[in-house]
Amino acid sequence: MFQIYILILSLSLGAFAQTPARPDGCRTRVRAVFDVGSGSIKMNLSQVEICGEKIRVVRVLDEDSSADAALEASKDKNGNISEAGMEAGLAALKSLKEKAISLTKEFGEEELDFAAAGTHAFRTTKNQAVFQKRIAALGISIVPLTQEQEAFAGMS
Repeated sequence: MFQIYILILSLSLGAFAQTPARPDGCRTRVRAVFDVGSGSIKMNLSQVEICGEKIRVVRVLDEDSSADAALEASKDKNGNISEAGMEAGLAALKSLKEKAISLTKEFGEEELDFAAAGTHAFRTTKNQAVFQKRIAALGISIVPLTQEQEAFAGMS
């Protein structure tokens, strides 16, 4: 499961360009990474160090948070995630984002950003672009993982 978080971090390196680099050229941030799955959304909150193309997890702040969101089950006969399914997914992401903000403050950190990857339900939905825009409105960038990326990360 941890590999998906590293994969998502790698796919979203561009977000770190806004963070000032240290004299050694590296950047440190806290990143909340969301795994938008078919039946739930999971969160990993970690302090990470980016040095060029290399990512190192400095410390994991939370890896046990999740919220139910039955995205696959909410699809209609045309393959669209229903409005109720999207609302459930957005509510789950918002709740986990708020938890990430709170935990980041508790750990005395200030810099926090968000990234997400959508697996099968997100990747295959016909209304992916609509859902993606609604997730982006929460301040969370999301990319659909290919089937190969999902397999590489060891996800089911």
